[in-house]
Order: sequence, then C-alpha cells, then structure tokens
Amino acid sequence: MRVRIKGKGERGAILNEDGDITRTRKSIVEAAKNLRQCMTPAEKLLWRRLRGKKLHGLKFYRQVPIGRYIVDFYCPEKKLIVEVDGSIHEEKDILERDQDREEFFRCQGLRVLTIKNEEVFCALDSACEKIYTHCAARLT
Repeated sequence: MRVRIKGKGERGAILNEDGDITRTRKSIVEAAKNLRQCMTPAEKLLWRRLRGKKLHGLKFYRQVPIGRYIVDFYCPEKKLIVEVDGSIHEEKDILERDQDREEFFRCQGLRVLTIKNEEVFCALDSACEKIYTHCAARLT
C-alpha cells in the first residue's frame, strides 16, 4: 500500500509497505542526471571506452534509472548492467543492499556484471573484454 506524505523527505515522496520513503520517478530521473555530471574517475574512464558504440558496436547508456535504482551502465540490446564498484561495496550492509538490488534486476530479466575500480584503472582492456564476453554470451 502506497501512501502520499507531505512535509517529510522529498516533495511528493511515497511511503512503501514498510513505511520507508521511496523516491518518485521524477526524483530518480533528476538523480540520474546529476550522477551523469558527477561520475567517479573509474566510471569516466570506462565510459570513454563504452560511449559511441566503441565496444564492438554495442550501445551503452550511463546512469540509467531502472525501477527505483540507478545503474552505472546499461546495454539494453544484451540486457546487461555494468556496475563499477569501489571498496565501500565490500562493507556488510552495502553488500547486502547490493545483493537485494541484483535480485531485483534478475527478476526483471537483466544480468549484472560488477567491475572493481582497480580493474578499470589497472587493466582497462581486460575489463572491456570481460564486458564484451558477457554481452556475447547473451543471445539477442
């Protein structure tokens, strides 16, 4: 059951069944726009290799809202999400949240590939090859 609330949190926020404030679609789209302007150094580096169909002609989008989440990169043709994660994603509570998030994506028929920041910085060609391998494994 969703209930509109006023005067708390974001304007037009919605409470979910647990009473937590969830984002509205408009606020998620705005957050994605902001994230495109504030990408991490690893995301920027990888984006230079993915943008403009540079990776074997595959079209990727960056900072894409999917449901209530925003993913780093998304290839709709192959239904592949690429997440670039730093060491903070190794913390227990964030790791659990990431697992819930990935389960949501799997239920949507999407696959998630996580690449560590260090891999982008130290082995960019290898990271791009890993992305392509995951895309090639997906039948069109």
